[in-house]
Parts: sequence; structure tokens; C-alpha cells
Amino acid sequence: MEKRKILINGPKVHGVGYRAFLLDEAEALLMPNFSAKNIKNGTEVVEVLVGGTKENIDIFIKFVKNNYPEETEVADISFEDYDGDIRTIEAYSRSFSASQLSKIAMTGVSLVKNQKDHIKITKEIVKKQDEHIGISREILYKQDEHIALTEKGFNSVIQELKSFKDVHREILELRQEITALKSTVSRIEKMVEA
Repeated sequence: MEKRKILINGPKVHGVGYRAFLLDEAEALLMPNFSAKNIKNGTEVVEVLVGGTKENIDIFIKFVKNNYPEETEVADISFEDYDGDIRTIEAYSRSFSASQLSKIAMTGVSLVKNQKDHIKITKEIVKKQDEHIGISREILYKQDEHIALTEKGFNSVIQELKSFKDVHREILELRQEITALKSTVSRIEKMVEA
């Protein structure tokens, strides 16, 4: 059995599903031994250990050179012989699945906490909206009061204008009567003088 160590180095090789991507290909090739881990050493590195026939390892290396998960940014891939132990692919798959489930569980807990925080914030927003609605209702009520007062004042002005109109009419009638009286007085004076 041949063994190889593969180092995939780049600015974005963690958190993109690289290990699962490579595990899937190793399983498709029926590799007996496989292991992969993320290493952070100033840059992101995925360290892959594979063990199997020379033919399978060559096919796997060709796959690694030409295929990347989406969102991946690879700077360099290096290959070297390896003489240490490598877990069976089944043991790695179980361990990897367990670690991924653990991450999913932690993410779920975090999501629930965030959801509770969002619910709390939403309740505060609804409370403030209710307060604003209450204030808006008060403003509308006061506005209705102002409209009623304005209508009352307007009606009062109309009544006063009508009163002024009546007074004006009476003044005109009095002027006509005064003019008629002056005319009568002038006739009487003319008759007295004659």
C-alpha cells in the first residue's frame, strides 16, 4: 500500500467544505485509508493523508489538482510521500460526521439564542410602535378638537358677519328715512318762507 501527504494551502480553504469534498472522492475511489484536517499556521492549510493502491492515489491526486469546492481560493498544493499511520476511511468518516454534527448542534444552539434575542428586540419594537400609535391617536384627538374649535369660531364669525350685514341694512334704511325727512323738512321750510 502507498501513502501520501497532500497539503492544500490558500487564503480560503477552511470553512468551504473541503474535507467533505475530498472524503466523498476518496470513498468513490474506495480508498482504504484517508484522513484530513484543517491547520492554521499563518495561512489556511488542509492536510490530507491517503493510503491505497498507486493507481487510486494517482487518480486522487489528479482529482485534487483539478477540482475545488465552490468559494475556495487555493494558492498552492504540495504532495509528499508519507510513512506514518493513516486511519481507515470508515474511522475517519465516523469521526468527521460526529465533529460535523457537533458543529451543527452548536450552530443550532447559537441560532436559537439569536432567535430569542431577535424576538426580544421585535417585542421592544412592537411596544414602541404601540406607544407611537397611542401618541398618534392623542394627536388625532387633539387635531379633531382643534378642528371643532375652528369650526365653532368660523361659525361665530359667520354669525357676526350676518349681524353686521343686518346692521348695515338698517343703516341704509335709516339713511333713506333721513333723506326723506330732509326732503320733507326742506319742503316745509320752503312753504314757511313763502
